[in-house]
Formats: sequence, structure tokens, C-alpha cells
Amino acid sequence: MKPKLHKNLYNYVQKSILFVLESGAVAGVILLIIFLLIARNCGAQVDFSKIPANEKFINNRTLITVRNVTLVQRDEELDCTWKTAHAQISGMLDTKTQDFLNDWLSGMTYFGNCEGDKECYDFQFYHYYYKATRVTHLQNDLLGFYLHEGNCKDEKTYCLENQDWEIYDLREKRFLQEGDIIRQDEKALANFFSMIEKKVTRQKLNLVNDWKAYTRQFGLTNNHLIVYLNNDILNSSKGMVLRFSIDEVENLLAPCFANRLKNRKCEAFPVIGHH
Repeated sequence: MKPKLHKNLYNYVQKSILFVLESGAVAGVILLIIFLLIARNCGAQVDFSKIPANEKFINNRTLITVRNVTLVQRDEELDCTWKTAHAQISGMLDTKTQDFLNDWLSGMTYFGNCEGDKECYDFQFYHYYYKATRVTHLQNDLLGFYLHEGNCKDEKTYCLENQDWEIYDLREKRFLQEGDIIRQDEKALANFFSMIEKKVTRQKLNLVNDWKAYTRQFGLTNNHLIVYLNNDILNSSKGMVLRFSIDEVENLLAPCFANRLKNRKCEAFPVIGHH
């Protein structure tokens, strides 16, 4: 009986140790997944240390300089930090338009006074806020830029985020709309929507049923057309940046917009909603 008892006890201990190890492994995997999700969310924050102090662009043989002005504000009583960086453009011959753009870019990073302004959230949960505007493209009088903002528990944790991508036409002195950028015929729109759906599906996200009726934002960067879907379109806490190479979508672009990107001449953009 003793040998059998010892054998059963040994098997029991062995199985118990194995169970603990397996349980620990599962817990470890769960923790790893949590850490990866946290790291992914942290990575979405603006890394201000990587924003260059100065950037240079060539627009129709004219050198345009962009200075990125950073500012950090602290409120010790609230234990709150506001961090901003705004692009400041110089070198444009049209100084009036340049002043308008600089006012717009700096105004986008303004924080309120915590007495009802929308930037002031519940300080019990959020203690770090950031806003950054960057110029991403300048070619043939097409200016691309964006705003990236968020409110977070601190500088290393999950944030509620928002982005605003824009394309400004220096010739027409106005922000471009989707009808200026994407052809509006049925076939082109169907192909464009299909490309968006495929990219979203690859990320294992879902579009709301009537997503096509929502406003999409457009930007330009590194020879790519940016399409930004805000969180309402995805029914998520974050929006999504979709990147399409210009060659990939050239056949879907409005002819004038495509010509401008290829440095070819073009007639003025039609002003959507105006006669």
C-alpha cells in the first residue's frame, strides 16, 4: 500500500505544480496582453521630444521655413500639465495668408481657463493634456497640416485622443473639402469607400452602419493622401488614420487635385457650396 500511496501522492503533487505553472503562464499571457495594449495606447501620444525645432519645405521654388514652438504649463495646485507645440510658418510672399495660417495653427493649441472651457476635464482622472499642430506637406500651393490632441491620466497612460487633418489651398485661400479631392461620380466613390472598408477591416475595427454620411477629414504627408475617420465613425474611443499612396488613389482623385500633386498646371478648384 505504501508504494502505491507514495505514487499517488507524487502524481498529485506533480499535477498540482503543473496546474500552478500553467495557471501562472495563462496569467502571464494575460498580463502581457494588458501591457501591450497599454504600450500601444501610450505610443499614440505625441512624443514632443521628436518634434524638430525647424523644418523646411520648397513651394514653387520658394523656401518656406516652419518653426515648431513648444510650451509647457503647470498648475501645481491641480497637479496638471498642459503641453503644446504649434507650427509657425515664415518665408511666404503672401504675408497676409501666412499671418492667417499662423494664427490658426497657434489658436488650435490654446487651452482654456478651467472655468467651463471644453479643454478642462475631470481633474480627478485626467492630469495631462497635449495639443500639437504640424505642417506635413507643402507643394504647388497645397498645404497639409494636422492637429493631434489628447487628455490623459498622466504622460504614460491611456488617453482620449482626437486629430484634425486639413488641406489648405494657398491659391484659393480656403480649406479643401472632400469634393475638391475625390471625384464625386458613382464609380469613383464606390471604389473609394471600398478601399476605406478594407483598411478598417484589416485593423479588426467596425464602421457604423451609416458611416458614409459622416464627414471625413483629409491630409497630405510623405506622398500619401490621409483620410482620417473620427471615433464616431468607428464607434470607438479613438479615430483612425488611413494612408493611401498618391499612385494608389490617383484614378479616384479630382483631376485638378491630382494635377497639382504631380506639379502640373490646373484650373482653380470649384468652390463647393458656392456659385
